[in-house]
Amino acid sequence: MGSGGVGLVFIAGFLCGLITTVASSGAAVSLPLLLAVGLDPVMANATNRLPILAASLSAVISYHRQKAIDWQVVWKAGLPTSLGSAVGALISLQISSREFKLAIAAAVAVALFMLFFRLRKTLDSEQKPSLVFGLRQFLVFLAIGVWIGFIVLDGATFLLLALTGSVGLGLVAANSVKSALILPSVMVSVLVFEYQAVIDWQIGALLSLGSVFGGYVGARVATSAVAKQIIFWTLVVVLIGEAANLLWQFLSLMAR
Repeated sequence: MGSGGVGLVFIAGFLCGLITTVASSGAAVSLPLLLAVGLDPVMANATNRLPILAASLSAVISYHRQKAIDWQVVWKAGLPTSLGSAVGALISLQISSREFKLAIAAAVAVALFMLFFRLRKTLDSEQKPSLVFGLRQFLVFLAIGVWIGFIVLDGATFLLLALTGSVGLGLVAANSVKSALILPSVMVSVLVFEYQAVIDWQIGALLSLGSVFGGYVGARVATSAVAKQIIFWTLVVVLIGEAANLLWQFLSLMAR
């Protein structure tokens, strides 16, 4: 990889970390890059966890110093999310590339729908007086964990929706908890993929280096006075970008 390629990978890592921390879907930047440099879908999917893991660690340290994380919610939601992640990672190793791409398309469509019809309603709402975490929430986070382990793309969006709509956290508080939940769930999937030897550590390490800086900057932005608007509109832009990319790929296939 030449110096230009190294710089591109580093910048992609920075953007991945920034977007993952501020809102969601930093994988939307790093996953296409990993596929473009020649990694097969399984290895790209596995390697893509490293910058997200690095960004989450950087963000959690920053959020913790600002005392912005509700650790009680993290402990309750972290178990089902991490268990689900192990299951999802194992499933991802068993499916074809075509099924993998269909799953990505479905995730983007669902995330866009829920973003505009659910998260927008919570944008101006405050945190509920009493938070809820029962069997229903356990199952919701278990399902999200399966998705995070499977592909991670839009997993953080689903976490935000569950934390605000089901648990009752405010959007800004949910964003910091989201980062703390991503950390163990992605770590579990990394262990599964490393056991199967499908991670490219050279490219992953470079992405992670950029992602650490992106995560730090993102944590500062996400706790600013205009954090709610930044979180929401970052989600909108990234998800629309994902949808446009999928449409372009579909039209390119139809034109052949």
